Amino acid sequence: MLHGEKELKDLLNEEYHDPDRDLEARNSVYQTWKIFFDQIMLRNPRAADLFSLMAVLDRQGIPKSLVRRSNENAVEFTKALGILQTLSLIIVEQGDTTFQLRRVVQLSAQTWLEIQGTIGH
Repeated sequence: MLHGEKELKDLLNEEYHDPDRDLEARNSVYQTWKIFFDQIMLRNPRAADLFSLMAVLDRQGIPKSLVRRSNENAVEFTKALGILQTLSLIIVEQGDTTFQLRRVVQLSAQTWLEIQGTIGH
């Protein structure tokens, strides 16, 4: 059983072959995640920024007060959160005051951020 983050991240980058798919198609969990995250960045950059911040925090009990900018428009913040929640990237807890990420989602996001040079290895 895998326990370390490095082992889990390596597993996310593992290519899995499906005989029904194009042999040239890349199909690691990370590659799927990258395509997904790139689309979020294009459609709602605030949702991508918000999620990137959440990805580097403790994945459980992330307080709304920590991730919402002090001068941020409530509608834009709610829209960004809604996108992340609709895509099942975050889980809203405790009456909309805290959030959490699934471990595999957080590790995929951290791997993407490392490759982008946004956070250190």
